[in-house]
Parts: sequence; structure tokens; C-alpha cells
Amino acid sequence: MAQSIKIKQPLHSDLYDAIKNGETWAFEYLEKILYSGHLFELKGDSNTAFDLYHDVIIELYIRVTEGKIEKLNNDNSAMIIAWAKRHLDWKRRDYWKSCGYKDVSRLDNVTELFGVVQSEAESILYYQQVITLIDGMPSKCRDLLTDKLINDLEWKKIYQKYPNDNEGSLRVLFSNCLKILRDQLDE
Repeated sequence: MAQSIKIKQPLHSDLYDAIKNGETWAFEYLEKILYSGHLFELKGDSNTAFDLYHDVIIELYIRVTEGKIEKLNNDNSAMIIAWAKRHLDWKRRDYWKSCGYKDVSRLDNVTELFGVVQSEAESILYYQQVITLIDGMPSKCRDLLTDKLINDLEWKKIYQKYPNDNEGSLRVLFSNCLKILRDQLDE
């Protein structure tokens, strides 16, 4: 039985610096986070997905090494992931335009791919969008939203994960993160 390989960002490592230094784990980490969603968007067209993905990763590497993407004071990893997601989206749109697609209906793609009715396809797309937005948030927001919304943890268990944080502060942070998520979903 094959085991899945888990690639974790090393503690105290910054994705920005790792990309700049050409560290293998950084590129494996990005692929783990980004590639399956990108492939899904292209309806499983693996050749095109591979080419577009690598174009974006090469562009990211060049921009980071040349200093065209500036390092932030906080959560550089989230910034790098958000940059890559945005550029993958642009690459897909450019690809679709070049193929003559006027309107690529993601809803039709999901109904066809999964064999579900329209209402179920809308739910799949909505939850995929929510997860994508959560993944692009700063780490503490991402962790709190994932724990509460996706993993459905009780507050008692969440408080145990953050023993150095005030319970009220965690709830306020969660509320603020949730508001940001809602605002992004409304855009």
C-alpha cells in the first residue's frame, strides 16, 4: 500500500528565503498546495497544467531572486502562496482565451467531472473557493479558521492548542478572520 508523502515547511523557515536559495522543500511544498487545484481547474489536462504551473514557478523564482517581489515583515509564506495562486489563475485565463473559449463555465466542468446535479456542483465550487481563500490567509488566521470551520473543533480544544493566548483574544481574532473571509467571498 502506497503511503502519501507529507511535505511540511520546516520550523523557523521562510518560504520566500527558501525559494530565493533554491531549496527543494519550498518547491515541493508549493506543488503540494497548488497543483491539484490547478489541475482540477483545467479539467484534468495534465500536459497543459504542468506547462502553465512550471511557467509560474519559474517566474516566481526569477522574481524572488532578482528582488522584484519584496519580502514582507510578516508572513512571507502566505504572500508567496497568494502570488502563485493569482498568477496561476491568470495563466489559465490567458490559456483559455488563446484557445477561443469565450466563457469557461466552472459549474459545467464540475457537473460533468463529478456527475452531480447543478446544486451539488455549486456547493463543491463554493467550498473549494472557501478553502482556497483560507489557505491564502496569514498562518494564525488560517489555522483558526481551519480548526473551527473545517475541522469543527470545539473552542475548548482550540484554546488548548494556543496555551499562551487569551481565550477572548482568540475569539476576537477568529471573528476578524471570519469577517475577512466573508468580505473576500462577497467580492
